[in-house]
Amino acid sequence: MGYESYFKYKINNNDYTFTFEEYVVWNLYNGNFKLPFSVQKKSGFIGSYPSLLSKFSNSSATKLNKLSNHSNKVISTVAKNVSKLKLEKNDPILSGIIDPNHIKEHHSIIDVNVEEDDWNEFCEFSSDDDNLLFEDRKIKKWIDKIRNDKMTLKSSIKALIRDISYVWNNNNYQKRSPIINESTFTHDVLSPILKFVAPNYFKRWDQAQSLAAKDRGVLKYVDVIRNIDINGHYLENFFVEVSHRPFHHNPHDHVIHDNYKLAKLGKDSLDRNRMNFVDDDVIFLFHLHSDYLVVYFMDYYYHPIARKIQLDAIQIPFFANDTSFKLISFIKSLYKYRCMLKNLQKKRVSIINRKKLQTI
Repeated sequence: MGYESYFKYKINNNDYTFTFEEYVVWNLYNGNFKLPFSVQKKSGFIGSYPSLLSKFSNSSATKLNKLSNHSNKVISTVAKNVSKLKLEKNDPILSGIIDPNHIKEHHSIIDVNVEEDDWNEFCEFSSDDDNLLFEDRKIKKWIDKIRNDKMTLKSSIKALIRDISYVWNNNNYQKRSPIINESTFTHDVLSPILKFVAPNYFKRWDQAQSLAAKDRGVLKYVDVIRNIDINGHYLENFFVEVSHRPFHHNPHDHVIHDNYKLAKLGKDSLDRNRMNFVDDDVIFLFHLHSDYLVVYFMDYYYHPIARKIQLDAIQIPFFANDTSFKLISFIKSLYKYRCMLKNLQKKRVSIINRKKLQTI
């Protein structure tokens, strides 16, 4: 819905409550007022800003004041007192939004004139309560069992299959819908994969900054970083990037860019880990794009040259009609990296502990 159709919809429904930004666009579009300076110049718009804000506040207050005789006590009290309030441009009241918590915190002149019963009436919300089908003692039994159980390989495989089945049962994935964005792809597909591959690893999500890059004063961010703390040595084990949604028509440029970024982050971490006594080290890179999880490793086997070698391109079983063989191959491939990461963690602990003993 474009701006024009959006405004027509609001006006047709007698809704003149605008945000400040909507107010400016609407009035400029309709020629109700003009900016005293050219909007092409940043300084011109800044000069116009106080005038626009004042007009917006006055216009909103006038509209609200018309509700002074509203049957609801909260609304009528807000309407009667709106001209006395000190309102910032982003105050919800100016956009026709009454938020009781906001009013009680910022506008006491309204709160003192509204009884608790009136607030309760305004906040009333009815719903058909769905009582949980299981008794508390039954749920507590499940909680205690899970709390005391260790995550076995069997339970991890079952959890992975269950998570993938949600994708199979999601019609948007089955239709290759464009509404599946990169974040959805990350949460629905990448998260279950990493839970299986690295069950005991702490993961930092959503544009986390690499410690190695941070140490060098470089702003390098990645979608996921796996960190491990070994006796005060904070090491990075692997990096993950997600490039576009799974069924993007042209992901190539984004894939190339993220692949370069992964390589640079991997090298930075190899350098940082060497400073923490870990010379013979490996960094794993996981790159999720299209319908593949591509896996690389990096090391300094030929120091000072860093190797970046592709190990796998694991196809993701997105579709409900994928064969069981495809899912079994997917699980086996991921299990291989689960073992590698587990062994890498043990190796690092052993190296750091041995180096520390040598320095005593």
